[in-house]
Amino acid sequence: MVNIVDSEYKLNRIQTHLVADYWDLVNPYIKDALEYEDVAITPWDVFLDVKEGRKQLWIITKGQEIYSVIVTHIEEIYKKKKLIFRYCAGHDIKEWFYMITKFFDYAKKNECVGILVYGRRGWQKLLATSGFQEKATIFSLEF
Repeated sequence: MVNIVDSEYKLNRIQTHLVADYWDLVNPYIKDALEYEDVAITPWDVFLDVKEGRKQLWIITKGQEIYSVIVTHIEEIYKKKKLIFRYCAGHDIKEWFYMITKFFDYAKKNECVGILVYGRRGWQKLLATSGFQEKATIFSLEF
C-alpha cells in the first residue's frame, strides 16, 4: 500500500497483490459507484481490473474509517495520457475533497497531461473548485 498523508486524511493506493485483502471493505463502495454506470459492469469486473493492474484502487481514510473508494486508470487519448477517475463513492466529500490534488502528482509522475472525471452532474461545482471544467455531457437510452 502506498500512503499519502496529511494532518487528518490519508490517501492509500492499494497495490495489486493486496486487493483481495481489502475487497470486502471496498466492495460496498464499488457497488454504490456502479449504480450510475451505463454498462453491465460488475464489482467482480472492477476487482479483476485492479488485481490485474489495468486500474488503480485508492482509499481515503481518517483513522480506521473509510471515507471514499476511488478507481482510476491511465488511458492514452490521441497520443496524450490522462488519469481517468472512473468510479468513486463515499461520504463527507466536502471534508476530504482537497485530497484530490494528491492525484495531480500521481498523474504527472505517470506522464499524464491531465485528469478526466466520469461522474454525475452534481460533481461539477465541487470539481470546479480545483480547476476542472465540464467538457461534455453523455446521453443514454436503454431498451
